[in-house]
Amino acid sequence: MAFYNLNTTFYIYPEGYILMKYRVFIVTVFLLLSLSAIASDYNSNDVGYNFQSNVDQQNTGYVQSTLVLLNNSLVNGNFNYTNSISPAGIVADPLNGFVYVAGTGGDSVSIINGSTNQIIGLIPVGNDPMQIAFDSSNGYIYVTNANSHTVSVINATENKVIKCIPVGVAPFGVTFDPLNGNVYVANTGSYNVSIINGTSNKVTASINVSYAPVGIALDSINGFLYVSNSGSDNLSVINVSSNKVIASLTVGSCPFGVTFDPSNDYLYVMNLKSCNVSVINGSTNKLNSSISVGLNPYWAAIDPLSGYLYVTDFGSRSISFINTSTNKFISNVYVGTQPVAVAFDGSNGNLYISVPGAYIISVFNGTTNEVISKIITDYSPICGSFDPLNGNLYVVNEAGSVIVINSSTNRVTGFSNGSGTSGIAFDPLNEYMYVANSGSCDVLVINTTTNRVTASIKDVSYPIGVTFDPLNGNLYVPNFESSNVSVINGSTNKVIANVTAGVGPYGAVVDQSNGYVYVTNLFSSNVSVINGSTNKFIKNITVGSEPTEAAIDALNGNIYVANLCSNNITVINGSTNKVTSSIKVGLDPFDVAFNPLNGYLYVSNVKSDNVSVIDPSKGAVIANISVGSHPSGVVYNSLNGNMYVINILSGSISVISINYHPPHKYAVTFAESGLMTGTSWSVSLNGSVESSTGSTINFYEPNGSYSYTIGSVNGYLTSPLTGTITVSGSNVTHQLIFVGVKSSVSEYLVNFTETGLPSGASWSVTFNDTNKSSTGSTIAFTAPNGTYSYKIESVSGYTISNSSGNINVSGKNLDIAIPFTKSVSNNNKTSSSGISTTELYGIAGIITVAIIASAVFLVRRKK
Repeated sequence: MAFYNLNTTFYIYPEGYILMKYRVFIVTVFLLLSLSAIASDYNSNDVGYNFQSNVDQQNTGYVQSTLVLLNNSLVNGNFNYTNSISPAGIVADPLNGFVYVAGTGGDSVSIINGSTNQIIGLIPVGNDPMQIAFDSSNGYIYVTNANSHTVSVINATENKVIKCIPVGVAPFGVTFDPLNGNVYVANTGSYNVSIINGTSNKVTASINVSYAPVGIALDSINGFLYVSNSGSDNLSVINVSSNKVIASLTVGSCPFGVTFDPSNDYLYVMNLKSCNVSVINGSTNKLNSSISVGLNPYWAAIDPLSGYLYVTDFGSRSISFINTSTNKFISNVYVGTQPVAVAFDGSNGNLYISVPGAYIISVFNGTTNEVISKIITDYSPICGSFDPLNGNLYVVNEAGSVIVINSSTNRVTGFSNGSGTSGIAFDPLNEYMYVANSGSCDVLVINTTTNRVTASIKDVSYPIGVTFDPLNGNLYVPNFESSNVSVINGSTNKVIANVTAGVGPYGAVVDQSNGYVYVTNLFSSNVSVINGSTNKFIKNITVGSEPTEAAIDALNGNIYVANLCSNNITVINGSTNKVTSSIKVGLDPFDVAFNPLNGYLYVSNVKSDNVSVIDPSKGAVIANISVGSHPSGVVYNSLNGNMYVINILSGSISVISINYHPPHKYAVTFAESGLMTGTSWSVSLNGSVESSTGSTINFYEPNGSYSYTIGSVNGYLTSPLTGTITVSGSNVTHQLIFVGVKSSVSEYLVNFTETGLPSGASWSVTFNDTNKSSTGSTIAFTAPNGTYSYKIESVSGYTISNSSGNINVSGKNLDIAIPFTKSVSNNNKTSSSGISTTELYGIAGIITVAIIASAVFLVRRKK
């Protein structure tokens, strides 16, 4: 069996940022046999490397599946996943056992299974979701969206947003009152509290408080609402019966989170700047005491099992424990990262702590007072290496962990430690993975049998990559800032030499036919050649602009260098060490890998979101394969012949199969109703346009997601005109309803779309005195500008909150969501498996929404 040395690194200009950010991707698959054995393998039928008979010029491959790292799910075909969840607010749903986490970076709420502590889905919400509350009366989750100035309402049974409610400016804190069924929202930017009726999900009133309110909590014993005003250092007390502020209590500096303990009727207020917790007696509404904790206490939660108040100390990166029986500080535990929100899950007795900067959620055991596990909420895979001995792919995540993926199942099977990792390579002689850590300036040695770190090599300087030379057993580590390459003896794991290279050495690859090491130098735009026998510098070869990675073609002996800023591949003749040609590829080519089964090279184009396939015999690109967002590296799997593409921004791995089996295509049918017989209509899907005078239009597509557009038809309206169709192993039918409009008056479409009813159930709507029924999910009307009443007829066994009301048509089509809910008690609610598929900003220079910080700053200036 022969394995080939394929080496890659990754560096990227993230969109929306000014500064250039370097990241590294090193992928190595090694040649274990001697050069003579390799030559014989090329023509050996038993190893399957007879290139003359096996190479199919059309066999460039296709994306067979996409591994989504966040929830370890495998999706058929190409899938561009939405990644990046910086966790903020947390709440536990006692009815379904799920934990819901607001993620500001991805504008979504992640769902965690409290039994497995795994993320099982995402729910898109508004911009910058901050805090969450659970309404036990209807089973809904309420999420404040700071930069959308709205509250998203999630039906926890279906895990879907059923309504978006406009509130005040920059909503932050939110709480629920089980006595009156209202939801209360603290609006930081408009200095008030919005009251949402939990039955109608409409704002019924607002209460003015003081400057920059953020935290909010209900005292269920006295029925008062307590609001922390971060800009005026006080606490507003609201009587929810009269909706009036009845008191203002002075607390510490920059009060933030507020937590109520029903066991003693005390309110606990976290004072961000004075680093203490104010204790308010709910019976007297007076300050009882102040308890010093860690730096910048932010939020808190009560563990009713231990009777402790757990306070997140953002500044000191710790959790403080307060005994609520004595109101005394007990101790604190350093958690290593900056914790923000915390919530108690009564179903498993654990506390969940959000850490936005580290993109993790820590699971904290209140009995042992220690972190028992960590849930990663953002995957930015940047480099990887394949181990042909155990069949695992090792992928480095930007947060520092090394992800272990079984290449037989294409699923994540475990993790190994890392710290600021930037490069990785496999040594088959000792079965170790070597991980270059640019952040901690060392190289970690991972035993791939146990997947544990066994050593740390310190005598390096800002290592950015690593590659293995099977001819001498050494590892070569480019040191980005010191412009040299460290040579590590794989037997002793010690640095035995440092060889001068160019400016900004980045990637490295070994040519086993001549024993030379080729090092790409990012800033000097050349490749340094090192003699692997003597570890001496030989020469520099000028290539394109900012070379990042290189690969060896074992068939022709050429070196192929990816030039990030010139959008091409430089071809170097390995015998003469001279540039022979260049090949134009996509935007920002970063990684290049050789597949010996078909003799092609695969180039990841960061900005094009695709992989260019090069036929070396033609010296040209013969195909481009769409993958995930910002592909950083490509890995060849010698066991199954697949190419693995690492997509840094979508947190996924695209699996390209080169086995030439054209992907099965499924029927995508658009079925219309409402058009007069013989009327021509059209649909555009995935760039193809089809028209028909019949009732259906058919396309045929493999697994994947495709955008569509409905062509306009004179005298008719339909909505939506655009959308996305997902094909996943079966035929898909999309229903369209066309509604005729009067030519003399501009009319607009009013769509009523139901959710919650079983398939085929009949329901009806009366709109503008016209009644329509349907067994589908949508009932459509048209109307000119004006205000119209509507009524949803009742369906046996179901309830609906917005069964009637008024609709204002004003120059555009309208979509009205009609959520039906089964008429069962809260105690009988069951969870559904149909799950639809972030930095806090600084207050006073520390941590909250940018709007909040601005509000506080302005208030301080006015005083």
